[in-house]
Amino acid sequence: MVNHKHFTWAQYNYLKIYPQTIIEVYGTTRLVKGRKRSISLPYCEIMIEINGRSKRAAELTNLHEYLEDGWKFKQDEKLYETIAELYEYYYKRANDTGHG
Repeated sequence: MVNHKHFTWAQYNYLKIYPQTIIEVYGTTRLVKGRKRSISLPYCEIMIEINGRSKRAAELTNLHEYLEDGWKFKQDEKLYETIAELYEYYYKRANDTGHG
């Protein structure tokens, strides 16, 4: 879950971190009307927008420690945990609160 303080700070400083779907897909199952159905979902990559300029997180070498599985993510909790970690990283970097 994204920390509200980090998110509010990011909005105030024109920072957005969001998932964007890519062409490559993966198969999974979902419950639809009480029955399991196989579906295809697109992978996502994380985009970082600062002052209206977007970059892929994978292009920023200082963030590679947060991209354990490479640059593509399934649409699950891990994607949003990574986004929360990135908001925290930028917050701490800007405020010098123990980030080394």
